[in-house]
Amino acid sequence: MCVFSFVRYHFLFLLLWLSGLTRGTAHGQAPASAPAWVLATTTTTGLVGSGGTIEAVATDAAGSVFVVGTFADTLRLGSHTLYSAGSADFFLAKYVPRTHTWAWAVRGGGRQSDAGHALAVQGGAVYVTGYVFGNVANATLVTLGGSRLTLQPGAADAPPSADILVAKYLDQGDHAAFGWSEVGGGTRPDRARSLA
Repeated sequence: MCVFSFVRYHFLFLLLWLSGLTRGTAHGQAPASAPAWVLATTTTTGLVGSGGTIEAVATDAAGSVFVVGTFADTLRLGSHTLYSAGSADFFLAKYVPRTHTWAWAVRGGGRQSDAGHALAVQGGAVYVTGYVFGNVANATLVTLGGSRLTLQPGAADAPPSADILVAKYLDQGDHAAFGWSEVGGGTRPDRARSLA
């Protein structure tokens, strides 16, 4: 698995450099070479202002690329268009370099600011972590994979603050199936930034 972190920008700029970055020789030297492919995309219709962020990128054994991040308003990835339910939602998407297409994209979040910060890929499972606003008013409205989020007793706090989210999705090739999710935190903001 290869994971990179990206700096937050006001528009979604995705630059992926995967495979073919170096070539080894018999003498152990590794001259640099051009990337196998590069991709750039933006939110909405290419205009700055929609507020997208790529937070992490991972690859699977087949070379598919998975990205997680946060967006506001509208995010368009190939033929997939996502709309945020609140001020910001997280997204998870799969890109297939071999066909130069986005295989699928899903969003998660409620009416508050919810974010995805890291992911890990193991076999056909894609794990995502980040945060949701954990007060009952928002967390019961958070949707992941078409299902509403279920809070554990004591996970919802007042005043509202961010609580850690961990979710599992299953890569089904041309779509993602929702597996499960867990939320946890206290009365102060809690945010997960990495996952292994």
